[in-house]
Amino acid sequence: LATALMDRGAYERAEGLLAEAVRVNPRYSDAHYNRGRAAELQGRNDEALAHYRTAAELAPSDPDAWVSQASV
Repeated sequence: LATALMDRGAYERAEGLLAEAVRVNPRYSDAHYNRGRAAELQGRNDEALAHYRTAAELAPSDPDAWVSQASV
């Protein structure tokens, strides 16, 4: 749902859902990654980078978080 909301430009709603997902499961790498995407799409690059780093630490074999860090 959060990624669909981001695709429609509803970043704040998506971030709320993703923040809740991370609160429930802090090791949920996809939620961290998508929080990074939402932050980056809104120009909050420092915040995006922090979320991408966390996602990469939690799922080191997932290339998306690593590539996203390099593109911020």
